[in-house]
Amino acid sequence: MINIAKPLIGPEEKQAVLEVLESGIIAQGPRVKAFEEAFAAMCGVKHAIYHFRHHRLAHCPFGP
Repeated sequence: MINIAKPLIGPEEKQAVLEVLESGIIAQGPRVKAFEEAFAAMCGVKHAIYHFRHHRLAHCPFGP
């Protein structure tokens, strides 16, 4: 196996994952909504959709 990049996972990331797992809401929960809102704001658009499928991450911001 060729190591391309070692993930940097610290205590904050581990705690965030545990909070989601322990909440019982793994998909479409409050963390996803917060991410979509922050991503839309960063892109300067009103809405963004988080989509994850088959190990690919796609963010789809919509225009104004």
